[in-house]
Amino acid sequence: MLPEHQQYSYDAVTLYVELSAALNELQARGLGQSVKWAAEQLVGLPEHAYEPGAKLALEARVRSIEPEHPKLTHGRAYFEHKEYNRAAHVLAAINTPVAVFLRCYALYLAGQKRQDEERIEASGPLGFAITSNTNLDVVLAELDGAVASGMAHDGFTLYLRALLAMDRDQKADARELLVKSLTAFPCHWGAWQALVSLCDDMETVSALDLPNHWTRHFFLAAVCLELQQNAEALSRLQVINQLFPESDWVSAGAAMAHYNMRNFDEAQVLYEDLLARDPARVTGMDAYSNILFVKDAFAPLSHLAHRLAGSDKYTPEACCVMGNYYGLRVRGYLRFLSSLHHWHVSY
Repeated sequence: MLPEHQQYSYDAVTLYVELSAALNELQARGLGQSVKWAAEQLVGLPEHAYEPGAKLALEARVRSIEPEHPKLTHGRAYFEHKEYNRAAHVLAAINTPVAVFLRCYALYLAGQKRQDEERIEASGPLGFAITSNTNLDVVLAELDGAVASGMAHDGFTLYLRALLAMDRDQKADARELLVKSLTAFPCHWGAWQALVSLCDDMETVSALDLPNHWTRHFFLAAVCLELQQNAEALSRLQVINQLFPESDWVSAGAAMAHYNMRNFDEAQVLYEDLLARDPARVTGMDAYSNILFVKDAFAPLSHLAHRLAGSDKYTPEACCVMGNYYGLRVRGYLRFLSSLHHWHVSY
């Protein structure tokens, strides 16, 4: 059984302070997708939380800030520019938790990058070749050293161990490590996303010993969407909306649930509301274009296609939008030919 729904009494200012602190930790480790998610939830809080929350968050940051080794700054700069091997080399002599994570994550990503390159190089007309990340053993050795130096319960170290387990198809171990990681640092959305990808059914979800933290409700909504439990997802998103009434993530999740349930009118309203707030949005536009295609809404689909073609032309979402746009154009032309044929037959 999934956890029962409940009414939340979290204080918005407290949530602001917690998310602000989490953002600092995530940014320090180069976890961009998790930074993006945390920032979206930060601005999704009620406006009355901003001013007092920002003041308290600043005070907490001032109290916790420590001098940073210049090599850590140097290595992070390389990491942010995707020069992963250079970052790992620069960070080799520093053993702070942030430096150890960045070094191991840089080695892992360097291996992933090389794996992708080898897959392309070795592929032929019959498809892609199977390759592997050759840095996994190196990263594991680094992480073992971190454990020996007292970082066994560090949430980010556990997250990296989970990634290694996932790469080796050790799903049960990966789930256990991710739960431990999230218990130590629950605001890491990347870890929650990894856990979603490892849940093949609701029985697996029910067996997880999730941390008693508000972020788990985001996870449960996300996994319900992934497993097509759309009514349950909508119910959970409505409850989360009590805490984050301005969150685009919640609105996008509700739009996708309605789309999956073929409630196209409701989904269209939600997607258009998202676009009104964020005209440059790309995420979810593939589903929105499917709705416009089904409803023969050529004008808004044309506008959406031209906007994406001028900004994010080669993203998967943009390619789907362009396919729907040209498909609708062809459908319109075929209808014209059909009507012309009927006119000739009549006369």
